[in-house]
Order: sequence, then C-alpha cells, then structure tokens
Amino acid sequence: MKTASSTPSGHIPFFVTLALVAVAVGGIGSLHGQTGGMWLFGAGLISLVCLCLCWAHQSRALFASHPRLAYAGLALFLLALVMFLFSGILERGYDVATRNFGVNGKIDDHINLPVADQSTLAASHPVSIQTVLHLGKVPITLVKAPQILNVRPGQNFDLSFSVKNRHTVPIKFRVLVSVVPATSATAIKARQMRYPMSTVLGHTTRTITLPLHLTQEIPKHTPSLIIGLALFQIP
Repeated sequence: MKTASSTPSGHIPFFVTLALVAVAVGGIGSLHGQTGGMWLFGAGLISLVCLCLCWAHQSRALFASHPRLAYAGLALFLLALVMFLFSGILERGYDVATRNFGVNGKIDDHINLPVADQSTLAASHPVSIQTVLHLGKVPITLVKAPQILNVRPGQNFDLSFSVKNRHTVPIKFRVLVSVVPATSATAIKARQMRYPMSTVLGHTTRTITLPLHLTQEIPKHTPSLIIGLALFQIP
C-alpha cells in the first residue's frame, strides 16, 4: 500500500516551495538588474500555476469526501500566495516611488543626462553639496573623505572618497546614496547605476568615484544639499 508521501501529490508541496523560491529570487534579481532575473521569475510563476492545477486535479476525491476541509486548505494556500505576491508588489512599488518621487531621499539613475549650456550655467546660482559617509560594518578604513562641492544646476559632478582594505581577502560592498532634504532627491541623478558596487582588494587603497548630476529642477534659493553615502558589505 502506498503512503501519501510516495504518491505524486505528496511531492507537490516540495515543488511549490521551489517555485516560490524561484519567484522570489527572480523578482529580486530583476529589480536589481541581474541577468536572468525576469526569466527565473517567469519560470517560477508558470511552474507555480501548473502545480496548483495539478494539485486541484489530484485532490478531487478529497473535495468530494471532505469538502469543508478541502476548501479550508485551499483558502489558506491562496491566502499565503496572495500575501507573497503582495510583498513583491510592495517592493516593486517602493522602487518606483523612490525613482520618481525621491521617497526617503533615494535618487534615480539616468544615463547621459543633458548638460546645460555655459550661459545657463553661468546665470544659475551654485548649490553647496556636502557628503556624509557611513562605513557601517564594512571592514575598511576611510583614507580620504569626500570634499564639499559647489555645483550649478544642470552640471555634472563627481563624489570621490578613498578607502583602504587592511585585510588579505577582497571586500565587496554597495554604496547606497540618499539626499537630504528628501524633497530635493529628484534633483540628483546618478549618471550610471544609482547603487554602485565596488571591490577593494586585500592590503590596497582604492578611490571610489560616484558620477552624479544636479538637474535644473532643483527649487530656487536652495542653499545646500547633503548627500548621504551608506556602505553595505556584499558576501
């Protein structure tokens, strides 16, 4: 006599878990621009739908003999699935909000932003940009802090700082950029990736440069901006 775990339907929860992991990993990878993220998300989602249809087909006897128990199990499964999808929608919505509205002071990235002509730059009032660098738990030492810059609206500028790795193994980290006040975050654009990733080899010093752009959309009479740089180590 076969046990429940030896039947094909007994393995469905395991494959459902794998499909959910594929959807989660693929969705996160797609948000961070990793190759194959959207393909993995799509494969996981299609597999999840097929597994649900297969489980419903093989559970016809359960629905017939214990309809209340079957419907309760189906409702709980659908609730868990909706909560999972809702969390993914929230993450995607937060990413869109930070890019378009500068939520929490986060900036957006735009490649090859147009630079204002010299006459427009000369007529605009320069904005003082200060930088606050937070190393966090990244095991590196700050050698040279970012300098205070005076940037005119419509002008490209670079934020640079130097760090040293006193260990033997390479250290990889990502730089999270935010702007204070948050209402002016949409005026700062990254000319490359907005969350750049860097690697410092063992016993070496490296200068990290962030290419940015100050748009002409910044409110007038803005005296200064503070750009916060937070470093997060990547395994």
